Amino acid sequence: TFAGAAKGNDALTALKKDFASAEAAFLKGLELRPDSADIATQLARLYQDNGQPEKAMELMTKSAGANPADAKAQFNQGIFLLNAQKNEEAIAAFEAAIKADPAMTEAYYRLGALMVGQGKIPEAIANLEKYLSLNPTDAQNVATAQGLLKAMKK
Repeated sequence: TFAGAAKGNDALTALKKDFASAEAAFLKGLELRPDSADIATQLARLYQDNGQPEKAMELMTKSAGANPADAKAQFNQGIFLLNAQKNEEAIAAFEAAIKADPAMTEAYYRLGALMVGQGKIPEAIANLEKYLSLNPTDAQNVATAQGLLKAMKK
């Protein structure tokens, strides 16, 4: 059912075995709630996991465009873009997520890490310091951010 399919990763894992049913459930969910970034993200993950990255990216782009003030929609698009190695577009998506929600810690972390990879050290430092100032809870990302900052400030 839609309710079961929309609940998240457990439902997605169970439904991946039957792609057509899973796709139908998520499409029905989007029909009922067309502005749902969560449902769009789950459907995009299903497409990605079933070898349809273009379809996944199209859906995430549409979701982010339909929800410009939804930080989660922007962030999720950034993750898909990052995974597709579209770094400049991912940066724009993470910046849009921060604009929509200035307290979204993970967007600062991802943006800072991307900036490191591009050699944009001042921007990387600013984003990673902002990330840490927001008291994030992901211990691994905190340690990585601290290590990156230490290395960049030498």
